[in-house]
Amino acid sequence: NRSGVTVPPTFSVYRVGVFESYTYFVDEDRVLQRLRADSTGASTQPVAINIGSLQVALGVDTNNDGQIDAWMNAPTAANVAGNRVIGIQVTILGRTDRTVTDWLEPDTTFQVADLNINDVDRAAKWRSIQVEAALRNYLF
Repeated sequence: NRSGVTVPPTFSVYRVGVFESYTYFVDEDRVLQRLRADSTGASTQPVAINIGSLQVALGVDTNNDGQIDAWMNAPTAANVAGNRVIGIQVTILGRTDRTVTDWLEPDTTFQVADLNINDVDRAAKWRSIQVEAALRNYLF
């Protein structure tokens, strides 16, 4: 829908299926991996190197006004139930492969993803990329 206006489908939706499913994770070597599972098994593909963290948050509308009222960093079915999920926020923290002499990464770099900075190597230079996207819900 190019106009961006939400319009219910003009046809009956009776079957919904997932064509392909992927899981993304950061491995112990700081490589962002994509895992694809199908009927023949599972396989991983490297996506990006020198990734320190991958964070996903869901934006929920708790009062049905069409606006995001809260970002949930670790959502479960129980705490999302009764709310409309209308947004997603993906944050990737990349870092240099090696430490940088006389460098201490500022605390503000890690606040975007709620990381425990005691567990990260602050002598490396970090950069964050954050993407927010609206999700459409065609169930009325």
